[in-house]
Amino acid sequence: MTPGIQTVMRALERAWDEHTGALWDRRDVPAALAGLTDDVEVRHLPTGVGGVGLAEVGACYATELVPHLPETLRRSRVSRTVDQFRLVQESVWALRHDRPMPWLAPGRAATGADVALLVVEIARFRQGRIAGRRLLWDQAELLAQLDRATR
Repeated sequence: MTPGIQTVMRALERAWDEHTGALWDRRDVPAALAGLTDDVEVRHLPTGVGGVGLAEVGACYATELVPHLPETLRRSRVSRTVDQFRLVQESVWALRHDRPMPWLAPGRAATGADVALLVVEIARFRQGRIAGRRLLWDQAELLAQLDRATR
């Protein structure tokens, strides 16, 4: 691997960390949007939440996601793989289901359950900016954890 490719890969990791930190940790929608391409596509595959294009993704973040983030959301990285065009990250997310979260569990009222999920995030980059994001998690396991809390 050339030093130039290594530099590109580190820049993509920084762009990813800035985006996810702004979105999940700081809940700062404008900062999260700053590193996206105009034609970005975002999908949370288990629930279909997301959008295409900066305006649609921004509206999704501002109305469907950030207002419904749990008070406690801890993300612990398990692994990360990056090349010049993509980043794939596997993390464990720990949260308390303290409010309705339609982006995560549509139609479910808050249960107060502590939940742990393995989440896989796939980012596609173009010219150093995020052009696509996909999030995947085991929806059946999430619902089983929420059901156990209500018994």
